Amino acid sequence: MYKHKQIILPGSVFTASEVEKFRNETAGTKNVVHLNNACSSLMPDIVNQAQLDHISLESQIWGYDSAAWRTSAIQNFYTQAAKLFNCSLSNIA
Repeated sequence: MYKHKQIILPGSVFTASEVEKFRNETAGTKNVVHLNNACSSLMPDIVNQAQLDHISLESQIWGYDSAAWRTSAIQNFYTQAAKLFNCSLSNIA
């Protein structure tokens, strides 16, 4: 296991305990220090599990049906993302 010294920069919006919580919720941080996140970053465990659960659902009931079954959750994502970025739903890809 890779052990590192944690540094929180002055003015950070996160406390040291919040950063530690985020790291504990992201399995990949136990193996690597990931600084190249220009296109993507290490996924938190909850995101990884949501994707695996959806793939499993697709394998059981078909892709379009699984999307229809999850319509409410998918729509909720767009609503929450628009609130987060202070924009309209149409601006969320």
